[in-house]
Amino acid sequence: MSMVCFQVNLRDNLVKFQISQNISSDEYTFISLITTLCTLGFKALHTIFIMIMALFPMIEILIHISRFLVDHLLDILNTEDRQKKMRKWLIFVVEIGLILCSVIFIFGSVLLPLWSLGILIVYKIMCFFTV
Repeated sequence: MSMVCFQVNLRDNLVKFQISQNISSDEYTFISLITTLCTLGFKALHTIFIMIMALFPMIEILIHISRFLVDHLLDILNTEDRQKKMRKWLIFVVEIGLILCSVIFIFGSVLLPLWSLGILIVYKIMCFFTV
């Protein structure tokens, strides 16, 4: 008897929570449950897709850096004067160092939290299955 009472109390608390979230308190049918599951699943997939789309500027950063590298290397290699060539190499190395610092900061501040979150999710899933 106490198990039935527990289940009734659990259902009543779930209904109260759903009502507070503006969800109908009607009894679920199989079709309505499947519809709800599909809707929420597609919302989650849409959210993940939007998050991935928001990371596309990171790829554009790499394209701009590649263009910069190719342009400057061609300029250096086409320079005839040895002194000018050495000066351009020195400036190029300093610029690459600054670009590298900037890219590490940008990628670290954007991708590191996502990487940490992904690792945490995988860790939680692994812990769930090992218990």
